[in-house]
Amino acid sequence: LLLYNIILILVMDYIIAIPSLKRSNILLNKTYKFLKKHNIDDSKIYIFVIDNEYETYKSIFPQCNIVVGRFGAKNNKNYILDYFDQHKYILQLDDDIKDVYRAIDDKTLEPLQSLENFVNHGISMIESEECNVMGVYPIKNAKFMFNNVNKLSSTLSYCCGALLLLKNHRLVQREYNLIEDFEFSLKNFLEFGKILRNNRVVVEANQYTLQGGLQYNNSRNKQNKLIEINKLKSQYPEYVKCVMKHNKQPDIKFLNKTVVKEFHT
Repeated sequence: LLLYNIILILVMDYIIAIPSLKRSNILLNKTYKFLKKHNIDDSKIYIFVIDNEYETYKSIFPQCNIVVGRFGAKNNKNYILDYFDQHKYILQLDDDIKDVYRAIDDKTLEPLQSLENFVNHGISMIESEECNVMGVYPIKNAKFMFNNVNKLSSTLSYCCGALLLLKNHRLVQREYNLIEDFEFSLKNFLEFGKILRNNRVVVEANQYTLQGGLQYNNSRNKQNKLIEINKLKSQYPEYVKCVMKHNKQPDIKFLNKTVVKEFHT
């Protein structure tokens, strides 16, 4: 009963952190609209911007918490962890989320009915499993999602940065800009021996095609991505393999996905 009450208190105590750059209108029409659909109060929302965009974002989101963060994907996301207290629960979202879906069978996706319930369940699982991160499936495909036997897995897996539920241990810092979500997934797995991923939930977003964000003043190209992948591979050769996708873009495949525990919830 005591553990239940502690978890219940934790469930109610989380914030939403959104790094954003030159995307105030995209944020308004995408992620913010999604959060309003789920009745999330503005006081829970923290938007991390660069200093010369503070007034722009404040005028559009006057009731949200606008925080001057850092320039660059890795720097801003590292600063988010520094900004909040240790052990604080953070739902980190990209600014271009159209919606979040759950697979109800191998052919059907439906919009998530309750973001609060999703977060509450994630917090309870992170607490019970004593880890740091719960992510979601990276590809919007019901068949692929149901190919995973386990709804919630703890093996080494890629958790896309568009939606991450974090317990702020401040133990993992990002070093890369172009592959920071792969890096963050791997480092959390190595730190805690597991990383949770809900294989029945997926985000729909346009992080690589809209203006601003990762595209702004950023050398996101095949060559630079390959440089980062090879550097990560040299650091963790037993866990990282470089593969080429059908479009000839380099990508990461995780190796040595040791199963610590599997869940059947």
